[in-house]
Amino acid sequence: YRSMWRWVRSPAVRCNPHFALPLDKLPASVVRAAERLESPRGAAGSRELLRLAWREAASTSGEAATAAELDDAFRVLRVLGELGEELEALQKKRASNAWRVGVEMRIGEVVRHSQYGYRGVVLGWDRKAEVDVSGWDGLRKSSRGGDQPFYRLLPDYTDCAELLGGPREVKYVAQENLERLPPRYTRVHHPALLSPGAFLRYDATAAAFVPSDELAYEYPGSRSPGSRSPGPEPPESEGPLGADGAEAGEAGAAVAEAARTVEAAVTRASQQLRD
Repeated sequence: YRSMWRWVRSPAVRCNPHFALPLDKLPASVVRAAERLESPRGAAGSRELLRLAWREAASTSGEAATAAELDDAFRVLRVLGELGEELEALQKKRASNAWRVGVEMRIGEVVRHSQYGYRGVVLGWDRKAEVDVSGWDGLRKSSRGGDQPFYRLLPDYTDCAELLGGPREVKYVAQENLERLPPRYTRVHHPALLSPGAFLRYDATAAAFVPSDELAYEYPGSRSPGSRSPGPEPPESEGPLGADGAEAGEAGAAVAEAARTVEAAVTRASQQLRD
């Protein structure tokens, strides 16, 4: 329990309020608890799920059931460790993306390829090309090549059918090959535009798509200047369970009972090994 709580309190987890827990990798008992909490997200959701799962584990009795709870607990720790590494990498990328010098296009902006004519919505960007673009037709006359920002676009399906011979899922385009559009040309269609983790809606006033919380976190400042980017959650002030009064007493008793149960199971397992 303390290892899991330290994970929840780690900087990479605390600073990201929007990440989804990988429920497909967690034990069935934890998934059932998550369903009762309506699929918790971020550090706050992880705390609630941890409290609930451990309270339920405290009522476990019998060697077989206790052994199963121990196996589930170690499985959860492994999954959280992998997720923690992903969140640390995302936090580093967020810090790097906060420096936008030289990056002209914004997440959600609708742009057009200046050579091939199709439109697309900016889904992400890299400060330099992350693949070899030396042989790309669209860059043969370029003096910068891959040494410039590159953008991942969700291209308009109709444009791709007319101009490229068929739909395309994602395009990777150099900054020098992109141009902005008048608002009347910014209505585009792609099946992934409003999918989870992409965009929330089209903002007619801004003539752009509003990034999801996940995209807004990964690319700071990607929403309109008047909107606030997600930030770290405020620290809790009531101890490791974040509760007070009767709730704190109930949670503390449950954790203590769980600890005694686990300790007894470990003692029995050690005795069996000696025998």
